[in-house]
Amino acid sequence: MLLVVDVGNTQTVIGLVEGGEVEHHWRIATVRHRTGDEIAGLLQGFFSLAGMRFTEDVGEVGIASVVPRGIGLHDPRDAGRPRPSGE
Repeated sequence: MLLVVDVGNTQTVIGLVEGGEVEHHWRIATVRHRTGDEIAGLLQGFFSLAGMRFTEDVGEVGIASVVPRGIGLHDPRDAGRPRPSGE
């Protein structure tokens, strides 16, 4: 399944796409200082409501953003894991 994220200036839309069809979608406020752990918690809640698990159901991720420097590209599956020094 493909996880798609569209980061806008005020809202971020998150969706799950399978076979070209949107299976689930959610909207959250775009918050510049939201941490990776906070985003992972939101995603976990959305996936739980849909009866899914991120690590089992998502094979690909696509991100689009109109927010300049608004996203740091990272894998939400890494939330809570130690980062290599220098990051």
